[in-house]
Amino acid sequence: MADSLRTYDREAVGEIVPALTELYAEVYAEPPYHEGAEQVRDFQVRFAEHRGEPAFRLAAVWQGELLIGYLYGFRLEVDSPLWDDLLIRPAGGLVRPAGGRTDPPARQPTAYVSELLVRAGSRRRGVARRLHDTFVAERREGRVALLAHPKAGPAQAAYSAWGWKRVGYGRPFPGAGEYDTLMLFLS
Repeated sequence: MADSLRTYDREAVGEIVPALTELYAEVYAEPPYHEGAEQVRDFQVRFAEHRGEPAFRLAAVWQGELLIGYLYGFRLEVDSPLWDDLLIRPAGGLVRPAGGRTDPPARQPTAYVSELLVRAGSRRRGVARRLHDTFVAERREGRVALLAHPKAGPAQAAYSAWGWKRVGYGRPFPGAGEYDTLMLFLS
């Protein structure tokens, strides 16, 4: 059975929230995250808030009726309070994306990937890359940011191969440890 990719805006995504939550619970129970029921409830609250963010989009890959992966994100405006968590500590120095332009990891309109996850049995088949490329292709902000767990080796390797650069350290939610803040420069 072939996988199908579908995209959702803030209204349409409501119909699949139970499937998103179930997959979140499954993936984030694994190492290095070790999240439980409390963190899953926190995710549900965050997701409900994130749906209201500007330019919210979710891409999902399905195998029949089984959700095997999804990525969602939105636009961070200059005054978004999420910046306070995204970049709690810069990596030091300036970031030099392709083209020689120098950008500090400063607040400016930026696309933000909040979640990118794939069911264990569907990994290493290009699902994450497909989700990533679908989201990035729609963005007009010029750069995309995300937080990556420093001990999530396969994810870190994928982001590096896709051109992401570490610009600092952030915290994805209250009580979490420091994650790597990564940016992908699109222009």
